[in-house]
Amino acid sequence: MHLSPAGQPLPINLVRRAARADILPRFLRLSEADIGTKSGPQDLVTHAGTAAAALIVEMSGVIPP
Repeated sequence: MHLSPAGQPLPINLVRRAARADILPRFLRLSEADIGTKSGPQDLVTHAGTAAAALIVEMSGVIPP
């Protein structure tokens, strides 16, 4: 997807919002229970990352095509 310079701030702000809401509050504070796997034992994912991705997907509906 190519965004014009005028359209670029919106997705950047979505990522920043997700980081503030889900990533930063948990930064350096993860327990074992906060970490899972995706496709295998070395493919790690955190609940913070999953929550941030879900917020970005949810909010991406506001980005015009």
